[in-house]
Amino acid sequence: MKMVSVDVNQLSGSALNWAVAMCQGYRDLDIWHTGAITSRADNGLTTTHCYDSSLMGLRIVEQAGIATRRHSQSGTWYAMSQADIGDGTSPSWAEFTARGGERYGVYSYQVHKRRQRFDGETMLEAAMRCYVASKMGSSIEVPAETLAFAAGQN
Repeated sequence: MKMVSVDVNQLSGSALNWAVAMCQGYRDLDIWHTGAITSRADNGLTTTHCYDSSLMGLRIVEQAGIATRRHSQSGTWYAMSQADIGDGTSPSWAEFTARGGERYGVYSYQVHKRRQRFDGETMLEAAMRCYVASKMGSSIEVPAETLAFAAGQN
């Protein structure tokens, strides 16, 4: 299976569902001709992984403490992890932060910023991108065929 490196904030559809399933501990995932991501349990039961548009995703949002909000003018959804948003009553929804970023020098300002806010067309798309990045990093390897489905190519 050919793997392709992708920025997590660009994941959608099959590729996003595949990445979330991997974060949930599923392995040997099947990618159907429809773009569906499935796994088979030892007892033979098949599970379809559809986190970006179902209760499966909402459970993860709740368990992981992911905060979401919708931009009032653009309609874009934003998501941030509880660790990044903090416990204050007026959180900063900044896209990038230096906290936890990769250092390139000895001075405090010499750090490559880390993405902390993830965007999406839907609340679950933004939240699942945030979840995947919190588990796997901001750039991951996904099967090339999942990207074809996400782009609408069958």
